[in-house]
Amino acid sequence: TQYGGGAAYCYGISNFARWNTAGQGGGGLYYGRQTNSLYCCNTGFSIGGGTRDVVLDGCTVVSNWSTAYGGGASGTASRDSTFAWNWAPHAGGAYGFTMTNCDIHHNLATNTVGGGVEAGILYGCRVSNNWAKTTGGGIQDGTAESTLIKDNYSVGNGSAAYVAIIRN
Repeated sequence: TQYGGGAAYCYGISNFARWNTAGQGGGGLYYGRQTNSLYCCNTGFSIGGGTRDVVLDGCTVVSNWSTAYGGGASGTASRDSTFAWNWAPHAGGAYGFTMTNCDIHHNLATNTVGGGVEAGILYGCRVSNNWAKTTGGGIQDGTAESTLIKDNYSVGNGSAAYVAIIRN
């Protein structure tokens, strides 16, 4: 499947997508809006292992993988969701996101930057225990407001955050 290995252009409540693959991203879902759904163990051979271009509300995105950006998800907005145990070369948890009240933990950027989130805007989130090979263990190239950032790690600079705006 080119986009959305599990589904594409879907709107739903309480869905589950597992063990799906997509060539251009969105292993679990490409484009849509989901509430209280689970995305687990999906692969996006480009961008967004779990989801790509999806609005998530109260969802769990766990153990997904991407070959480029956003192991958990890419290019979406999220509220009250969890991103955990995802991995990608860039942005292990999420890439290009606006996130509100989300938990981002135990994600991995295997080759470079942004263990938790890269190029994201975070409000009231918790970013912890993420890892990046070079910089930005928690956040890379993003903005975090009223966000708890703790116990992240990077081999290079900025274990908590790198090239980021942090304010409370």
